[in-house]
Amino acid sequence: MRRGRRERGAQVTVDQSFANVERWGAEIQESVTRTQLPIAAARVRAGELVEFGDLWITANEVGSRRKSASWSTVGTLDLTRGYVAVGIEGKLFDLTVTPVSKIPNFFVFQALFDHLRSHSQGRISTVE
Repeated sequence: MRRGRRERGAQVTVDQSFANVERWGAEIQESVTRTQLPIAAARVRAGELVEFGDLWITANEVGSRRKSASWSTVGTLDLTRGYVAVGIEGKLFDLTVTPVSKIPNFFVFQALFDHLRSHSQGRISTVE
């Protein structure tokens, strides 16, 4: 069962009485990412720092509260047991290990991260 709020604050409960409720999460997330990613990408292109909870992204770096790394040194973005680890090439320790639940708009963060990392490594990746 999922609970949510309508625009005016009325509570809505989504449970199995709705058809295909199990598909809604993925479809809603795809729509949110498709809508929010171009906005986040435009902000990065404009030179802004885009925050995702304790993590942030700019055109030149990705970082957390205490550390940052240039895109040319960033390794992988690993998801393991509900945590995101941002790896740094040639370093023993990750830049950050953060619970996915603490990253607002995680899928937007992930898509933007993948695009900027690919771009810094000379691979083609487009963000609308």
